[in-house]
Amino acid sequence: MDFNDIRTTLQALIAIYDNCNSLHTNAYDEAITTPTEEPVRRAMAIQLIINREWVVAKNESPNQGAFVIDELTDLVEEAVMKEFEAIAS
Repeated sequence: MDFNDIRTTLQALIAIYDNCNSLHTNAYDEAITTPTEEPVRRAMAIQLIINREWVVAKNESPNQGAFVIDELTDLVEEAVMKEFEAIAS
């Protein structure tokens, strides 16, 4: 049961990469009891983190679109420029 959050996260990512229309993430205790509040909050947090921090749902198909690559490239370029500026100063 302790590792169900990991399973849920991977299942959610795979579902999003496969263009799911609707996503439900299970609470880690759902297999053995009626879900309690803390695990339900964690299950919802998995969806929020995937959506807001990973931004993989922004493209119809994240594996085919250029958005992810462009976004990652921009983030790396920004970090490199900040480092160069820090070295120069």
